[in-house]
Amino acid sequence: AFLSESPSDSVALYAQGTYDLSSVLDGLKFTAGFRYTWDERSTNTSSVQASAVQSQQISASFHAPTWTVGLDYHLAPTTMVYVNSSRGFRDGGFNTGTLSFPASFDVFGPEYVTDVEAGIKSDWSIWGMKARTNVAAYYEWYDSIQITQNLPYVVNGSTLIASIIQNAGSAELDGGEFEGQIYPIEDLQLAGTASYVHK
Repeated sequence: AFLSESPSDSVALYAQGTYDLSSVLDGLKFTAGFRYTWDERSTNTSSVQASAVQSQQISASFHAPTWTVGLDYHLAPTTMVYVNSSRGFRDGGFNTGTLSFPASFDVFGPEYVTDVEAGIKSDWSIWGMKARTNVAAYYEWYDSIQITQNLPYVVNGSTLIASIIQNAGSAELDGGEFEGQIYPIEDLQLAGTASYVHK
């Protein structure tokens, strides 16, 4: 059996602001935000067996900047188009319960994604009914993807299989999304969504 404790701490600095560019083009705004995150992780794991107790203590630090920038423009009071780009990350962690593995498998690193998105949001009416539609298209770049892999290891002459997480390669995704709402009568809302992803 395995017993595990995983204390952690996370600290971040964040700022975001929007600047009105109506002096350049009426209805145009620019938004920018920046965040820096520091994550401290540690784990204490014990393998309780009939003949012995094995212990594993690991600690690691993960830190990264993330950001967002974008422009939005009101074509009309009820219609807005936008384009933005952002970068995010998922912090790393530990592969616990694999005490017989080499130490190089103990820690996996963060996963990063950068995207660009453009879309249009609009409120309108059809045959006297209020409606709202949101349409967007996006492209994403992933780096150091966290992938679960099944790898063999040997314990007392026996080969076992363990599932561990490793950072493996990169990928690009693109797709689109649609959200729609319509109000046929007061207090009744009909909604629908659709999405497409190409890997």
